[in-house]
Amino acid sequence: MRARSRHACAAAAVAVGALTLTSCSDQPAPAQDDLGPLDGYLNEILGGTNPNAPDAETLRREELIAECMAEQGFEYYPVVSVAGTSPLEHELGWGSLEFAEQFGYGYTTEPWGPGGGNLWEQMRPKEGGADARNAKYVASLSIEAKNEYQFALGGVLSVSPPAEGEEIDWHEAGCMGRLTLVIQAEEAQFAEVQDALGQAFSGIELDPRVRDAVVSWASCMAGAGYPNLSAVADAEDLVAQTVDSFMTPAAARVEPGPGETLFDAIKASAPDELDALQAQEIAVAVADATCREQVDYERIHREVENEYEQEFVDAHRDELDAWVDAVHTAEEATG
Repeated sequence: MRARSRHACAAAAVAVGALTLTSCSDQPAPAQDDLGPLDGYLNEILGGTNPNAPDAETLRREELIAECMAEQGFEYYPVVSVAGTSPLEHELGWGSLEFAEQFGYGYTTEPWGPGGGNLWEQMRPKEGGADARNAKYVASLSIEAKNEYQFALGGVLSVSPPAEGEEIDWHEAGCMGRLTLVIQAEEAQFAEVQDALGQAFSGIELDPRVRDAVVSWASCMAGAGYPNLSAVADAEDLVAQTVDSFMTPAAARVEPGPGETLFDAIKASAPDELDALQAQEIAVAVADATCREQVDYERIHREVENEYEQEFVDAHRDELDAWVDAVHTAEEATG
């Protein structure tokens, strides 16, 4: 597993709150022998790393909104996603050179097999999913009921956004506000350990050993024809932005047939352009994987983060245990 995927997502998640963590389920799960000192705790707090199951905390949050909306007399379908795994993730190793040579990063290729989709399509709302069901339900309401629905969901925020610098009164923000108040109360218990965890993650990336490895990687990438990259994530981000700039307008021009994915329709409508985009993606991914191997980036990053994690666990074991207990209690309270 790529080191940046392992904790970059968790670091960003912690930054937005203890029990409102963003889902990391779209990242490949670490192999059992790649687990670090913190992974056991983070798996519990984040709801696990099983990409074949909905993110537990997102599901809890969405179900709380649905319960609140039901009290107001409206339907609301919890919006959660399941990333799914590719058998090739274990066979080739997502992010490995072997995977990159065949599938790049998995944005315009089909690592799940023909018709199985890719990362780009996974990030789009699924046809018939909760987003679509919510939209269909709202469209069925009268104009008056639509306004009442939006007010119940977002309160005054759906009518008059706060001015710059103005504090939001979450008591007047409908079901979203009620959820925020619940989360804020829960977060207050673990603010200090969250801050310390964020500092630990930052320390990993600022460690001289990791920084030197990144500089060497960037130099290697520049030699491969990809200059001006300052972080290992930049290579994949470059591909993701290029892909989206082509795929999003292409998706608006096609209509998938029966049993056809949106990607299938794009591939049929612009095969030459997609072939060129796939070749570009694979070239960047291969250069990225090759350079990471040449500078031994994965080993260095893993060793450094394991050191920082162990120090953090040793210093904050009691707080982490309490945090896990609080997550379990919250899950039990919501069924």
